[in-house]
Amino acid sequence: MNMIRFGAIACAVAAICCSTSDLMAQRGGGMMMRMMGGVRLDSSLLAIEEVQKELELTDEQMDTVAAKAEALVEDMRGEMRDIMMGGGGMSEIKDFMEELHEDEQEFVGLLNDEQKQRLTELHYQRMGNAMFADLEVQKDLDLSDQQIQSIDDAFTAYEEIITEARNSGDFSTMREIMRDAEKEAEDTIMSVLSDEQKDNAEKMKGEPFEFPQRQRRQQRSDF
Repeated sequence: MNMIRFGAIACAVAAICCSTSDLMAQRGGGMMMRMMGGVRLDSSLLAIEEVQKELELTDEQMDTVAAKAEALVEDMRGEMRDIMMGGGGMSEIKDFMEELHEDEQEFVGLLNDEQKQRLTELHYQRMGNAMFADLEVQKDLDLSDQQIQSIDDAFTAYEEIITEARNSGDFSTMREIMRDAEKEAEDTIMSVLSDEQKDNAEKMKGEPFEFPQRQRRQQRSDF
């Protein structure tokens, strides 16, 4: 396994192992979702107490939706470690995430339409500019093929810079490198969007939500 591939997989596993209540925000809800083929897990948000309150889950939903989401997030941590230790790559991780996405539909379907809509808005808020890698977002904003390619190139350049920095082992400069890479990617993405697309993207996020302090620190890595 080469160092770049190992670094990407290690990043994915670290993302999951760092928190029992939040899967996808670690090292970028957006970056990690893109690396895993665009699979977005609702459990990653439903397992957060503040999100449960924001969605105004009923007592019955707390006993089913919230409890099962928390259990699923906990279970997947061990599974992801096993994939990495067994020499699996990003394709195996993507397949595993797709299976989890199918599994969680059983209890996510218990949310009402308003709760589902708000959950989607919260996903986009936490993703930041990485939401533009989401296929549904690209479709809703009517992005052209050229815009999509430019955005994809921005993400690719960002990921290459971060992976190289991690593999160098020099963590003293990691914060500055990440900040510069995020700024460059953000500038590229914003430059290819029209004003109307930017406005519509903000509307898709809904009313601003105050994520827990830990979530806010992680969210800054999602550019």
